[in-house]
Amino acid sequence: MGLQDRTAIVLDAQGDNAGAMKLVEPGLERARALLAAHPGDLETANVAASIYFGGSSILENTNLAKGMGYLSRALEILAPYGKKHPENLELVRRVAAFRCRLESVQVYVGKLGESLVTFQGCAADRAALLAKEPDNALFLHDLMIAYGNMGAVHGSPMSANLGDTAGAIAAFGSD
Repeated sequence: MGLQDRTAIVLDAQGDNAGAMKLVEPGLERARALLAAHPGDLETANVAASIYFGGSSILENTNLAKGMGYLSRALEILAPYGKKHPENLELVRRVAAFRCRLESVQVYVGKLGESLVTFQGCAADRAALLAKEPDNALFLHDLMIAYGNMGAVHGSPMSANLGDTAGAIAAFGSD
């Protein structure tokens, strides 16, 4: 993480989202250029996805739709590599985390049907990780969170939901 990225984080933390985005925008341009210059390179994809993810985080409080677009782009960049390299557990976990974050934003903006599909992908990624390392407490924790959030979207009375109590009970009871 460079000085420009750190400065953007500080500005965002201080509430200066516009100033933070002025620093992130050149990074997004670099990410697009890197992807064009190095198609198929995992390290390049990781860097580009991180830049888009950072931009989405900064926009959470000021322009949620644009932030969701950046988050979708980060996932679009990285997800194919997770499928191509399922042995890279760190990468697969990162893709799942991006999916779960996108789901949370989708719930927040009222896209419950889309969020459920996104979370099913997140849960599938996390279940695959746990299958590879069944004794990994972190993978089990991640999967538990995914099922809980899927249950909430189905029918938790504590948040916006689809009104599907049976679906909620099934998700909460997943093992």
